[in-house]
Amino acid sequence: MAALMAFSLMPAQTADAAGETYTKVVSADELTDGRYIMVTDTGYAPGVLDGTWVTAEQIAADGESGIQSGDTIQENESVVWELTVTSAKDAADLTVTLKDKNGAFIAPKGGNNNGISEGEYDWKVELDQENQKFTFGGQEDDTVVLASNKGSQNKFRAYKTVTVNGNPNAYPSEFTLYKADDGGSSSVTVAAPQATPQAGEVEPGTSVVLTTSTAGAQIYFTLDGSNPADDNNAARELYSVDNQPVITADCTLKAAAVLEGVYSAVQTLQYTIAESGQDEPLLQDGDQVVIYAPAYNKALSSEKTGFYNAGTDITVGSDGMVTGYTDADIWTVTANDDGIYSFGQDGQNIGLGDSYTSMDLGETHDDWEVIDLGDGLYIVKNTGRGNYMEWYAQYSNWSTTIPTALQRMISSSFPSTKWTNLSRRIRNRQFRSRTATRWLSMRRRI
Repeated sequence: MAALMAFSLMPAQTADAAGETYTKVVSADELTDGRYIMVTDTGYAPGVLDGTWVTAEQIAADGESGIQSGDTIQENESVVWELTVTSAKDAADLTVTLKDKNGAFIAPKGGNNNGISEGEYDWKVELDQENQKFTFGGQEDDTVVLASNKGSQNKFRAYKTVTVNGNPNAYPSEFTLYKADDGGSSSVTVAAPQATPQAGEVEPGTSVVLTTSTAGAQIYFTLDGSNPADDNNAARELYSVDNQPVITADCTLKAAAVLEGVYSAVQTLQYTIAESGQDEPLLQDGDQVVIYAPAYNKALSSEKTGFYNAGTDITVGSDGMVTGYTDADIWTVTANDDGIYSFGQDGQNIGLGDSYTSMDLGETHDDWEVIDLGDGLYIVKNTGRGNYMEWYAQYSNWSTTIPTALQRMISSSFPSTKWTNLSRRIRNRQFRSRTATRWLSMRRRI
């Protein structure tokens, strides 16, 4: 049975502290969980995940963009990253996760491909002990390394290892790491507040519950983005059951816990007010879909008949529910940029090679554009080759059609029958192929 798959965005939350000093890390033993600033030899530090890039900010020897002085650097909260060691102490390889100040983890695009994506990932850490420089590389099939691109405003991505090694000056990949100091000898450690609901889209008038795992600690909060750990801040409020933050407009909530005069890190959460009638994206990252031609009720399968993909007989009920599909017919969506998607199974995306019209897993051209033809109808176009998905009834297989063949049919009249709107749990996705009888549809599934 295919149904709408519900997803929620991971909260954007950060921990910051004003004016901290960060000290250079010179050995693998010193690389422990904490907040870091990572600087390349060219003086740039990664900022935050922004689409298909990580932003870059210059860290000067003096000035306001972070001040380097020997083995220390002053905090610049826009380039602070949270590193968490994920490998065991006795493991042969040291691995960490990388999370930016907005709470977004970064990961390679996958395989031997340039790019960056959002997701929790264990980066393999290597240290050049002589130069005290660290690199962050992919594991297993991810033959890439995190690097800056001097030709693209020094922004950061994961690049193929052969590319970086072949031109290290253009793709700086060695980082000097600076770790936030503990900030004193006090034995009191205060946990940062946690929020329910977490950052993201909420209904107007939503109350936010704040908690801390530190017994006896009080919590202060602000809704104007100012520092709640500032004792002189008149805008901060003391949290209680009777005085909870109430979200009435888009805002930045900051909260800090305090015990015996020691403050926790400041928790920062961005809230937005839900807009009534706001359109949801056509497909989202992680959706699982069944793609089929409703004129024939044939689902696209990863199984092969000769060189071509087989079709699975499915049934579409009057309520729009799809039954009869198999695991080989379920495709996991990767949402790329600007309405471009990939459809995969077992870590490989379906795509086209440099020639032929047959599709296969792991082929080079694996990005597909979903084109709106109006009236809720779409076609699925391969961005690398320009071909369109199609079920070939005369051959009983799935393949693609060349652009010229499709263009001759675009002017054909559309079928007059329209799909009825489904319930909130199911969304019908229709995709037009070469002829009026060759439509493609998608169903999201839980």
